[in-house]
Formats: sequence, C-alpha cells, structure tokens
Amino acid sequence: MAKRVLFITSDQQRADTLGAYGSPLGATPHLDALAARGAVFTRAHCQHPYCQPSRWTILTGQHPRTHGVWTNGVDPEPQQLEDALSTRLSARGVATSFVGKAHLASVGVLRPGASPHMEALGNALRMPDDWTGPYMGFERVQLLQMGHYPAGYGPAPLGLHYGRFLAEGSRRRAWSRFLQAGPRRSLSGGMIAPQTWHSALPEELHPTTWITDRAIEEVERLGDSSWLLWVSYADPHHPFAPPAPWCHRYRPDDMILPERRLEELDDKPPLQRRFARGYLPVDVGLNTASTATSDRALATMMAAYYGMIAQIDHGVGRLLEALAARGLADDTLIVFTVDHGELMGDHHLLFKGPFHYEGLLRVPLIVAGDGVPAGARSAEPVGTIDLAPTFERALGAPRGPRVEGSDLLPVARGEVARDGVVTENDHRVVFREHVLTLTTRHHKLNMHVGRPYGELYDLDDDPGERVNLWRHRPALRAELARRLEELLPPAPARARPPATWLPA
Repeated sequence: MAKRVLFITSDQQRADTLGAYGSPLGATPHLDALAARGAVFTRAHCQHPYCQPSRWTILTGQHPRTHGVWTNGVDPEPQQLEDALSTRLSARGVATSFVGKAHLASVGVLRPGASPHMEALGNALRMPDDWTGPYMGFERVQLLQMGHYPAGYGPAPLGLHYGRFLAEGSRRRAWSRFLQAGPRRSLSGGMIAPQTWHSALPEELHPTTWITDRAIEEVERLGDSSWLLWVSYADPHHPFAPPAPWCHRYRPDDMILPERRLEELDDKPPLQRRFARGYLPVDVGLNTASTATSDRALATMMAAYYGMIAQIDHGVGRLLEALAARGLADDTLIVFTVDHGELMGDHHLLFKGPFHYEGLLRVPLIVAGDGVPAGARSAEPVGTIDLAPTFERALGAPRGPRVEGSDLLPVARGEVARDGVVTENDHRVVFREHVLTLTTRHHKLNMHVGRPYGELYDLDDDPGERVNLWRHRPALRAELARRLEELLPPAPARARPPATWLPA
C-alpha cells in the first residue's frame, strides 16, 4: 500500500507523442523513464473526449451518464461532490491538494447566478486574495482559470491564482503580461498557423512553469504525510503557443504528417466531411478546416504542439526529482495520463469533437510504484474511469459506493483481462451528434444514436481507422453492439442543462 499518490495530467495530449508509445521525436524523456519504472497501458481510453466530463470521470470513477457532467459547462451536483475521491479521502484524513487547471465547473459566459463555483468567471473576479479552498473536495487548491490564452492569463482579477501571480499586485503589470502572452506580441511576429504562435511571455512566467513550481512547493508542504496531489498541466491544448526556448525545440520539417485523404470520409458519418471542409468558417478557434490547412501550416502547428509537450516533460522531470530528493518516491504511487487526446490532422480533422478516432480517445497512461511491475506493458482496454479505484486501493480507502471502474494493478500484473472500454459524447452545441463507442483489444464500434450510419474499425488490420466496416460486417457489428449495451450503465431520465450559454 502506498502512502501517497502523485497524479499528473496534461490536457489534449495524444498518446503517440510519448516515446513510450512509439514517438521518435524525443519530446518526453522523463515520462519515458517513468514508464520504464512502471506499467504502460497501450489501450487506455478516455470516457469522454471533452475536458470537464473526462475530469469528473477521473475524480469519481464513474461514466459521464452516472456522474451527470455529460458535457462541458454542466456543474456537478451535491451527489457528485459526495462521490468525488477527493471528498472521500479528505474525510479519512488523507491530505488532498490540487495544482493547475481544474475545469471541474463552468468557466464560460454564465447565466446570472448559474454557478456557485470559483472557476466561474464572475466568481473568480471576487476570489479573496488568501483563498486556497476547499474546492471540489480538495482541501487546498492553486488554480488557473483555464490556461489556454486568453482564458486563464487574466488580466487580474481574472485568472484565479495564476492571474494574481502574473499581476504581482499591479494592474498595469497584469495587462502587460496578458498582452505579452498573446499573438499580437508573439516572438514569431503574429500567428504562424491556425491557433499557433510563439509566446513572448518569459518561460519563468508561463503556466507550465508556474504549475511545476507550485507543485514542488506542495510536495515540500505535504512532506511525509499521507496525501493525494493532482498536478494538472493546461497544455498542450490549443492555442499552440509555447514560450522560448520551447518554441524553437522543433521545426516544421521535423514533423511526421498524417496521411490526409478526403475521399476516405466518403463512407464515414457526413458530419466529418463537413468539419474537414469547415463547419463554421468564421470560428477558427474551434473549427479550423483541415482541408484549408496546408501541409506546411499543419507541420507548424505540430512543431509548436510538441514544443509544449517537451516543456511539460521538463516540468515533470523537475517534479519527480523534487519528490526523490525529499526521500518520498519509494512509497508514492505516481500516475500520468491526460483527459483526452487531439485529432491533429488525422482524417482531415483538428482539435476535438464527436469524432471518436484513436488520436482523440486513446490516452497515455503510465502507473509506477506500489507493486506495479517495472517495464510492464498491457494491451487490455482500460480507461481513466479506472483511476479512482486504483487510488483508493493504493491509499487503503474503501471502494466508493457508486464507483464503476476497477483497480489497474491486477491488469498491470497480467492477472485480469478486460472485455472493452466505453466512451460517450452527447454533443449538443450548434448541432446534435450523440456517439457511443466500444473499444476492445481488436475492434472499435461507434454507434451514432438515432442515425442511419455508424462506424466499425478493425484496429489490428487498420490501426489508422480508414476503412469503415459498418456495412460490411453486420454480425460483428451486432455482437459489439450487444457488448456495448452490457457495459454501459443506464442513462439518467434527464440530462442537466449547462450553466453556460455556450459551453466551452
């Protein structure tokens, strides 16, 4: 049994960006070293491809339809706060702390009085200078609003703790640093590709550095007690704007571009072709048309993306070194994963959406310490839903009454096989597309609820998911649909509406 859990996440990072998952670019030496000390789960998937629902799955061990945060902008109810691992561990005397991007509540433009939580913009404006929680069951928190420019950079009093850090008590300094982080003052002279520039904000002021510095302080403060520390990096989520020297780490010519063939979408759900061509041409932040993005522009975006990942890995290395220097590493369970991946040009798609390809759903998952065999690699289908019960077991806490995931340790040891893992996305912004996905060791089934179409892929013969077998393998489709139905918990009678006018 571990005495502590150090839980590290990044935001929107593909599994194949890590050397431990096959990347040849060398962006993650510290995470790769952690992988060598523990277990790598090669078929780990998120249970929702958007930030807030995925984070509540991590915190509760429940599917989104159970914890109720079914999309971004939906605030948790008292039952979810009671179910949160942070709440239950705190009640047992385990110290709980959170540093970085939480996104556990609404952060967008709210209906008046819709959210009581500190991350909501109006509430953040009124955050007391000495406030550090409790928040979402964590006894102590140090937060940034979102961490993706402009959200999270302030200017203070916006931005929560990070915004106050940038301001250092001066409104003029707050505005200066806020503008310095943006594209107009970028080192690259402006946007160099969609959602891409080189941030002029010094590295020591960047959110990734701030999160690492605060996390090291928390390790020192928590010391030899029993604790759970969640360190949540906000990058490499778009916009892709690394600071120097990380913005110069990779060149576009270093990138390995995905094969992009628009004709492969002919036998896919029609929404994918519409997005590839630009569903909303005016919305370059959320809907950049991949068909209008040249190979050079995509390579430029990827180079910045990998620069952000290299900066995170550097921070992880500093954090793990601090843990070891204080003699705390041996009885600490260390876990790294992400909330969801990134499409990054696959299938002519960018960012995220109701497009359940591996680049978006498959996540890196590394678990080290606490009896986990070093060098283990598991291809069993697991999910981020399995983290809460893994942490419960490690810290000697009883299993939560509504937890739906399972402990990862027996899987890492090769003692348990898994039938499949479920992902759900009921997208309702601008358009409606409800996708239910079952991923097994060999296949993926995407059920598009209420539609005459769907997707079926053979992940062994077609790992790039280019050939849709939906119409060609009806017996296999029916069998996988039956298994999906068995694994999926019941849907609630009513989905709660988002607290925001436009969930972000």
